[in-house]
Amino acid sequence: MRGQASRRSGATTGDALVVASLLFLGFAVVYPRLASARFQQSVDAALADIELLRSAATAYHAQSGVWPDEAPPGTVPAELASSVPADFSLAREGYLVDWSVWELVQDAPADSVEDVLRNVNPSAGLAPPDLEVAEEPQGPVLEPLAGITLQTEETAILAALLDYFGPTRSFVHGSRWTLVLREGN
Repeated sequence: MRGQASRRSGATTGDALVVASLLFLGFAVVYPRLASARFQQSVDAALADIELLRSAATAYHAQSGVWPDEAPPGTVPAELASSVPADFSLAREGYLVDWSVWELVQDAPADSVEDVLRNVNPSAGLAPPDLEVAEEPQGPVLEPLAGITLQTEETAILAALLDYFGPTRSFVHGSRWTLVLREGN
């Protein structure tokens, strides 16, 4: 009886394997949900930052008739400082947001984002990311354009932004997503 009681009070290797298997199975079920929630938080934060910047810039443009000036990547343009919370930053863990201003020149019609970008005057500001311009466009400026670019290594965030804003207003190039702002949008 005594030997039998001591065998029942101790855990066997089989018991340990069962417990480890149950823990692993529980982790396998919970981890994807946690990762999905973390991803959704990143997308939501990026969308909130972009929408706040877009909204402030669009309101500024509607009031003044011009887009806010360029700002270093991760920095809110000075003209928008009073329109965003004091601690607002465009440099976040996992991504960096950049504000740019360009000019659309009269070289070709611009019916889509691709057409707009082909006619950007890079001397008026930073050209869109990695855009190669064979020669500087000639002709009068038709309209100033602005762009919000988000850079991240998380390609799923880039895809989510493209899906949210659509390919007629935004595009992805490499590790960057850009939303083109035109008068009236």
